[in-house]
Amino acid sequence: MFQSRKVRCRATLRRLFSLLLALVVWATGVVVGQTIPVPPVEFPFDASSASSSIDATVRIVSRRSYYFDLQFHYSGQNDMPKVRELVGGGARFADGRYAEPGIIVPVHLEVVEILGGDRTRTVYDKTNETQGRYAHNLDGSYARVIAGIILTPGLYKVRASTTQETSVLSGINARFAITYDARFPPIKE
Repeated sequence: MFQSRKVRCRATLRRLFSLLLALVVWATGVVVGQTIPVPPVEFPFDASSASSSIDATVRIVSRRSYYFDLQFHYSGQNDMPKVRELVGGGARFADGRYAEPGIIVPVHLEVVEILGGDRTRTVYDKTNETQGRYAHNLDGSYARVIAGIILTPGLYKVRASTTQETSVLSGINARFAITYDARFPPIKE
């Protein structure tokens, strides 16, 4: 009787050890998989300096339209009018121009799909003069779009850089963001 109890105890310990080992392997895989950010994601970005840039690799998990934005944050209600004036408004004329463009910030955006090995494919490579805003976010920021691009699942290298100095934005907390509108489902193939 004592011998069978000892065997059962060893079997239980082996099962627990196997389960623990499987859990460690699974947890390690999850952590490694999360080292590459998945949108929505944002990065600090100095919109006031010439040649300020952000280089990032992101993982796209569903085919949809992604927005590459500049976000200008304000700190409290006292700071909001100042940032709002610099960023501009969202109203547009019939021809598409912004009624209140704010300070124009030219941003060069390059999005390159990593196909495997040394193979890549340039998806987007253009300089846009960002102006106005399309969103006033709950986190205390105004967002203006750099570009909207439909991306398919995979890895992408993203580089955004300012092309001229805009010193009036010095001291404004700006961020580069990759987002999408969650109200809409991914695009079917």
